[in-house]
Amino acid sequence: YPPAGYEADEELDDVILAGDPTAFAAKWENICLLQKRIHELQTVKDARETQLHNLAGKITGLWGIVGVPQEYTGKFFEDKKGKPYHLSTIRACEAEVMRLQTMHADKLKEALVSLWDEVGISEEERVAFVPAHQKIVSEETVDCLMGEIKRLEDLAETMRPILKMIASRE
Repeated sequence: YPPAGYEADEELDDVILAGDPTAFAAKWENICLLQKRIHELQTVKDARETQLHNLAGKITGLWGIVGVPQEYTGKFFEDKKGKPYHLSTIRACEAEVMRLQTMHADKLKEALVSLWDEVGISEEERVAFVPAHQKIVSEETVDCLMGEIKRLEDLAETMRPILKMIASRE
């Protein structure tokens, strides 16, 4: 998917790729077309480079959070070196971000259930917290889960001394 404002010039590309030297003579008009095309392609390359840099940052951060083995992390980017700006590389990075976000959300959901049990959250309240039940995970879902975990950790911290006293009396 090209960045906004980019349009493929298929006619020009086909003429250039045909390899027929007479089809694209060195005329001023053709040189201008080539310069324009070079500029368009450089713009696409720059946009993809920025996108890949952002995806790589997300991937690296998520690998640390979910504990992905070092052997996998090194191999992942090594496999992409041959086609650094190719759409298949971008798609693979986007898929890796989604996979890692799902793994992260699963870990957060486990922590959430543990905290729900600890502080005695009712089944109705658990069901009402929608992010805990979403199948498709986004950054917003992860942020909501982390916010709820923080809230419950604070609540559990204040409740633990009381719960400990109750347990000692039983």
